[in-house]
Amino acid sequence: MSKKKKKEYNVHRKYYLKTLLFSSISGINKTITSPKMKLSTYNFLTSMAIKGVKVGFPLKLTISKKEVVESEFNPTFVERILPKLDWSAVYGAAQVAELTDDIPAVQPENIGENELLMQKLHHLLFEIDVLEGQLECPETGRVFPITDGIPNMLLNEDEV
Repeated sequence: MSKKKKKEYNVHRKYYLKTLLFSSISGINKTITSPKMKLSTYNFLTSMAIKGVKVGFPLKLTISKKEVVESEFNPTFVERILPKLDWSAVYGAAQVAELTDDIPAVQPENIGENELLMQKLHHLLFEIDVLEGQLECPETGRVFPITDGIPNMLLNEDEV
């Protein structure tokens, strides 16, 4: 196997393993057929590895095909992940997923006490699978395709 193919394999393998771990910890998707990009994952992706990029976040998300996969609501998990999320990116994902009626533009205080909003956040972050689309670096315009639910964020040698 060439170095380039091995690197590609390792990147996809790491993403797959992280998805499996994330899913098993959260109790989401007890039976996993293949990993798909959840909108919670989108909140953690950055293009900062591109040469010259300072922040690379949030990436501009475009969804051309999505799927809703219901999962068991776990309010404790949603509440624990909230401090790790960037709310503007959460709201941006809600805009792209056409759920802005459900998610406020500004994060409310005491959000954990609002069970209806927690359920809507659960739906947005963990039940929407992005099957096809793209992510775009806000600084360079570099586009990363999402194919079969997997974002391809491999960089060319000249970009590193």
